[in-house]
Amino acid sequence: MSGIEEDSGQAVDLTTARAELDVITLEAIRDIESARMDACSALADVGSEAANQVTEALSIAKDHIVDYGNRAMNLIRDYHVKANKMFKAAISESIQKSNERLSETVNKQIEQLSKVVPVAKEFNGESI
Repeated sequence: MSGIEEDSGQAVDLTTARAELDVITLEAIRDIESARMDACSALADVGSEAANQVTEALSIAKDHIVDYGNRAMNLIRDYHVKANKMFKAAISESIQKSNERLSETVNKQIEQLSKVVPVAKEFNGESI
């Protein structure tokens, strides 16, 4: 081969190599961009899933809080009902004891009056 043919062959090889390098570079850039987009998409999916899990966890926590609040209110109502029953029972017992004492006092006064009335009548000259 002559020198020109060799130079021309090298030029063709260099041009071909550059063209192949450009193709490979473009493919690499596309692959990198595709991988970046896939990574972004995967990250968005993970973020979305994490947000969904956090939302679900908060919803469950809210339900538990509401449930605990309802249980607490039911417990308070139960104690309130029991306290009312105990209060009413104590009032009833107190009234009953007061009525018993009053009845005993009235009976004692009747008994004393039944002793005093004949004496008073006799003193006033009345017959029984």
